[in-house]
Amino acid sequence: MDWKERIPQGMKDVKTELYFNSIENRPVAIDCGLGSSPIGAPNSVREAFEPIFGEDLSRYVPPANRLADPVCRFWNGLVSEDELVFANGTDTILVVLAKALAASGGKVLGMAPQFTDAPVHFQLSGCDFSPVALKAPDFRIEVKDLLDNLDESVSLVYIDRPHNPTGQLMDLKDLDRLIAKADELGALVIVDEAYGDFVPEETSCLNLNRSNLVCLRTFSKGWGMAGVRGGYGVFREPYARELYLRVSPPFTVDALGFSSIPMALAEAEFFLPSMRERVARLKGQVMDIIRSTPGFSVAHTCNSVAIMLVTCSDPSVNLYDRLMDNGIKTAPGSGFLGIGDNSVRLRVPPETQIEDFRARWDKMAQGLRG
Repeated sequence: MDWKERIPQGMKDVKTELYFNSIENRPVAIDCGLGSSPIGAPNSVREAFEPIFGEDLSRYVPPANRLADPVCRFWNGLVSEDELVFANGTDTILVVLAKALAASGGKVLGMAPQFTDAPVHFQLSGCDFSPVALKAPDFRIEVKDLLDNLDESVSLVYIDRPHNPTGQLMDLKDLDRLIAKADELGALVIVDEAYGDFVPEETSCLNLNRSNLVCLRTFSKGWGMAGVRGGYGVFREPYARELYLRVSPPFTVDALGFSSIPMALAEAEFFLPSMRERVARLKGQVMDIIRSTPGFSVAHTCNSVAIMLVTCSDPSVNLYDRLMDNGIKTAPGSGFLGIGDNSVRLRVPPETQIEDFRARWDKMAQGLRG
């Protein structure tokens, strides 16, 4: 199904000529346009933060003005400014995408389990969600199953890659086959790469030359900057980006993001490879602890991605509660479609907590053996 046919009629009809979107090429001596205060922030705030944030502290600034150039440099020609949108994380982009692109009669192809928020928001906007069930205990993504379920009724495809909650990475060639078939059928493909910085840039979907692709990235995960709240989307389809911008608020990243994100991107060459190596080492230690415990398994996963899906073979066990009783907090399986309470998504703990994790895990396992 052509995804454009599923656009809400109101989205097609309404043109948003808003004052904050006006482009003025003439020189500005005094800016009396937007509604920021002419007085500025309180003295204590200015003293603490103006040395870092400068005039961005008190002004409305379109995120592209500060972030488009460093993001484009990071991708070394794979991304252009007119493809970009910015927000305070990929979850926000998904909410706006659902509002901009989804309507009753649309059908979204995805997986179960996968990141829950995206299917929920598309369903709230009127779409049907059709998941391909991944098979326990490995939960391996088989592209053939996705291809077999991709037909003319599908208008949108949602893939989280690396996959949440397992942390596995679908092969780029398999993803390209999926996007190519979706293009033939008129479907738009949204690839959520929220965990994408845990793997090398050459594995990103942005390396694929596909016009029906929307790629989402964030600084919350691999970059270790969840408190900054910054993310971006790359739209290969101009009309999809236009619809998104009709719905999205204009000022979606703050002065902290403007300051810290370019700094992080400038350090990418040294930071990212080291971060991936350290995560892989820690994850290996955690998986060894879990896999050496009878009755537990770890789903198919990529070693450098900091999450994994852990399952207890006894379906009566609420693994989240058992771990929580021993001081280990995880994401419960009940929060994901297609898995039960005997599974959890576990994020790798810091190196300083590995031995404590081992002791608490062993205590939990001993309690199950009774």
